[in-house]
Amino acid sequence: MAAGDHIAVNRGGYEHHGVDLGDGTVVHFNRESRFGPGSRIRRTSRWMFARGNAVHVETKPAAAETAAEAVRLAKRLIGQPVARSGG
Repeated sequence: MAAGDHIAVNRGGYEHHGVDLGDGTVVHFNRESRFGPGSRIRRTSRWMFARGNAVHVETKPAAAETAAEAVRLAKRLIGQPVARSGG
């Protein structure tokens, strides 16, 4: 896995997604409770993201610029709240 990769892990019933930052950390949705006030985009270790499951690459960026941009965007989203959408 490399910086900017879209990665995922099967959590038994759903697949959890994130962006690999290339330094052993991942930016992903991390909830405190089901879409409760603590639901945010967070940066955690790949180990915490995996929770003991195998992590795989969903897509690789097409170019170095794209990978760098994916990392920049992911870092910019850290701490943002996540609102539930739809009905």
